[in-house]
Amino acid sequence: MNNSISNIITATADKAEGALKENSVFGEPITVDGATIIPVYKLSFGFGGGAFDGMNSKNKASVAGGAGAGVTKLPISFVTIKEGEISVLSAEDPNKQSFISTVLSLIKKK
Repeated sequence: MNNSISNIITATADKAEGALKENSVFGEPITVDGATIIPVYKLSFGFGGGAFDGMNSKNKASVAGGAGAGVTKLPISFVTIKEGEISVLSAEDPNKQSFISTVLSLIKKK
């Protein structure tokens, strides 16, 4: 593989790796009125690339390539800690209003 093509693919993979660190799964803790809420995320990753290393229409050596990556970060649950009690709330609750009400009640409890 041509060195410039290899560089394109390596650079893209290196940048994508930065988005997939272990601290990407757990979000920053949020503390409100004595309750700590930690978001938990599902990460999805896709990567693709292609290149041409050959002769162009004028019989000159030609190199062309490209690569891309995408990352999706979706909240799937929340760990809550209040007064020593730990619980996990699913963000995939079919009744989203129920989920929001539960989170708000945890924050408001004293």
